[in-house]
Amino acid sequence: SVEWPDALDACMRLVPSLAPALAAMWGPGAVSIHVETSRNNWSPLPVYGSLLQGVLYGHSVFCLVISIALARATFTFAATATECEAQGNPTHAACWRSILHWAYVDDILLQIPLDILGHALQVIKTELALLKLQLEPSKCRCHIGGHCEDCN
Repeated sequence: SVEWPDALDACMRLVPSLAPALAAMWGPGAVSIHVETSRNNWSPLPVYGSLLQGVLYGHSVFCLVISIALARATFTFAATATECEAQGNPTHAACWRSILHWAYVDDILLQIPLDILGHALQVIKTELALLKLQLEPSKCRCHIGGHCEDCN
């Protein structure tokens, strides 16, 4: 789950005027949620310092945090492209520069040339992990269309 420091950091970077209001909503201690542990048996589960799914601010703050992960990944993609160019491989550089991404609520859509798919997904997975988020393989889908013209 997204932790408060990461969420507040994303807010301060992207919409600093909202950071004080967001910080004021979070008090010290735990929020108790109840989970069904067996049929009709509910037990409290204390949650410390993380966003709760379903609360009014959850989606917007989650999107801020995802945008930080995607910005970091984009920086890595650009650095990798520059490295490929320096090594005399403009074809792979073009692949790294052609990566596109979109985020909506809690989903990410990535457009990645097949030639670098594994490496690029590892970059995304690493950046998400730094923010305590996991790429959920059971929800991942891959559509393989045509190759990037410069990646052949």
